[in-house]
Amino acid sequence: VNGKYRGLGLGQKLYNNFCEYLQKNGVSSFYLYTDDSSDYGFYEHNGLEKLVEKRFYWDKGNEETVETYYLYGRNLAE
Repeated sequence: VNGKYRGLGLGQKLYNNFCEYLQKNGVSSFYLYTDDSSDYGFYEHNGLEKLVEKRFYWDKGNEETVETYYLYGRNLAE
């Protein structure tokens, strides 16, 4: 969600609708792949579990080029 619209509950509504859609269609779990430029705290707050964290250097050894990637998962049947 664009920064100027954060805090209005739009992201939460989108996420809840997404989970409801998955459940209605028989999906019991899902995975989310993201990076450190996202608000990954939102995912953790909404019950996703961080499964893997991996740092990647676009220029090997150069800390200015490092990005961190995350794989999250959630079981909707719980």
